[in-house]
Amino acid sequence: MQKIAQTLTFVATGVALLGLGTLEVKPAQALSLFGESFAGSYSSLGLGQVPGVPNPYGGITFLPDDPNTLLITGRSDFPDATAYSIGVLRDSNNRITGFSGEATVVTTVPGIGGEGRPNAEFAGADGGLTFGPNNVLFYTTFDNTLGQVLPGSSTPDKLVDLTGLGVEISTGALRFVPAGFPGEGRLKIGSYNGSTIYDTTVSPDGSGTFNIATPGSSVHLGGPEETFVGPEAFIYVDEEKPGFEGPSLLVAQWGQGFGVTAYEVDGNGDPIIDTARQFLNWPKFKSGGPEGMIIDPLTGDILMTTYIETEGLGSQVLRVSATPSTPATPDMNPFDPIAFLDLSSGVGSASGAVSTGNEVFAFEAKAGELLTFGVEVSDILSGTGYKDDDSVLYLYNSAGDVLAVGDDSPDSFESRVLNFLVPEDDTYYAAITTFGNEPILELGPVNTILGFEEDGLSNIVYDLTINRETLPETARLFDIALAVAPDNPVGSTLIDGDRVLFVDLNGTRNTDLTGPLQLFINADENTITFDNFEFILEFAEPFPSTDINDILDLFTTSEITAIIPPDELIQDIVFTERLLPSPNQPMPGQSVPEPASVLGLLSLGALGVGSKLKRK
Repeated sequence: MQKIAQTLTFVATGVALLGLGTLEVKPAQALSLFGESFAGSYSSLGLGQVPGVPNPYGGITFLPDDPNTLLITGRSDFPDATAYSIGVLRDSNNRITGFSGEATVVTTVPGIGGEGRPNAEFAGADGGLTFGPNNVLFYTTFDNTLGQVLPGSSTPDKLVDLTGLGVEISTGALRFVPAGFPGEGRLKIGSYNGSTIYDTTVSPDGSGTFNIATPGSSVHLGGPEETFVGPEAFIYVDEEKPGFEGPSLLVAQWGQGFGVTAYEVDGNGDPIIDTARQFLNWPKFKSGGPEGMIIDPLTGDILMTTYIETEGLGSQVLRVSATPSTPATPDMNPFDPIAFLDLSSGVGSASGAVSTGNEVFAFEAKAGELLTFGVEVSDILSGTGYKDDDSVLYLYNSAGDVLAVGDDSPDSFESRVLNFLVPEDDTYYAAITTFGNEPILELGPVNTILGFEEDGLSNIVYDLTINRETLPETARLFDIALAVAPDNPVGSTLIDGDRVLFVDLNGTRNTDLTGPLQLFINADENTITFDNFEFILEFAEPFPSTDINDILDLFTTSEITAIIPPDELIQDIVFTERLLPSPNQPMPGQSVPEPASVLGLLSLGALGVGSKLKRK
């Protein structure tokens, strides 16, 4: 699940909810898209997906002598990887604002592949895609192949096995050093797994393609400790760009937090490791990290592709320009609604538009009611980081206690909170923003919202709907805790018969992404499975019957083991039933930390000292 509150620390996630320590009270810190040395000098614009290019995206370059046509790899890393051409749209300043028409196939860009070859299932072009001497297209693939395509060809004319040249499996990208830079004309090849940039040269082979010399030197980007950084594309930039004092190399370090790192280069065009500075942060895994990069020859802007496999949700193109962005001014009034919604009819709705900022809606709700929040995006515009439908919904009460965070839906980035159980009669607030707009929080046993940093990365027009339902009389509410810490719940679940209305584990409302779950009973093995959640409860004693209500009674009396496939991680857990909230019996406040499923925390051993982890 994607992170939606970068400023809530691991300590807050693992400790605040469990009561295992005391937290320092402090406001959140905003996450800048650019590194400290570059934040005031650059701005960005999400150009979105390229029509006709399938996910995931890989290398990107301009056609020779045609600055208005891009070549982009689709199905990057896969054997059917293909390079597509697409026209670009430019504004009055010549800056790219979008794409023209539908992309068309130029050439396939496969690797050698074949049975027994390492990474053969990924034998397709990766982050490397560039034109070399005589306009020959060069590319690298993740099965350690360097491909070459002659002008006019629609399939590769030469495939070179880089393993035989001493390049560590497997490559991520390549780049010829451009004219005017140290090492002009030399070929640099990046090994993703090896975190290494190799230096080599090319020479004509008499067939229009080129021989690749055995690399004579290399630089490990991880330094003396050989830290893994997983480089993908890299490009050369000069001192004319703000923040650079000499010829430099920007490297998409995909394997190390998806960021882009800037290095000064030596006389051979190789990166100088101890000059590393963060150029670009990349906070969003679901849209992938930077994979391909190229400089716009007309404006000097940097274009980046991102890599993600999910069709319809993932890969994007980002434009980075050397123009200052407007500094964000935090909004320190989260209780200033643009509208008050009336839920007396059972539903309330409103419309709005947000980009970097937020919009707040207020409403009254009573203890014991079930509320479902849905944000439907009606228009997607270019944001500072993305062009997608990524909304985020924060729900809090009149004291500012954050009660729920709706991030994504099952098939989109649109936010949803499903079956929120109102703890007490109060005025509540739903703040709509976009991913990246960090809440300013006072951290404690219950996290309190103080405002927003106003640094959202998307730009959307949306419709908000809040549905109110009466809680079924047959519903039962259970706290969930680890057996080693039964007094420190890690979440709760609301069950009505064989329906799971919600599962909230350590701040992650898993049903927001899956919808209501169904319980499946296996009386022969004394297990219950939460459908679509891969969460199995194994009971120590036989079921008294197959009646779900009889089995629910065992939740508080039987020894229960949670089994989490496919790793078969096992954890003894405890259920405690508690009264449902009503006007006379409100629920106590609960902290909502950064969404981090208990499944993930169990695997990390993050739920407290002495957690009993064992293998089946």
